[in-house]
Amino acid sequence: MAKKTAVVDLGSNSIRMVIFEKTSRYGFYTTCEYKRKVRLGENAYNNGKILQEEAMQRAEDALA
Repeated sequence: MAKKTAVVDLGSNSIRMVIFEKTSRYGFYTTCEYKRKVRLGENAYNNGKILQEEAMQRAEDALA
């Protein structure tokens, strides 16, 4: 059974997830790639650098 590895990049504007499957000792290939704009940092600097509930909900929905 091939080993799968997921990499999640959670940025202030978008979330990206890539799933790789191991093909050999050092080889990998991409099996799935997902990117969604969530604007996680929206209004954070206007409110004491605190993430807003709406932005966190968008990020949570994207990861579900």
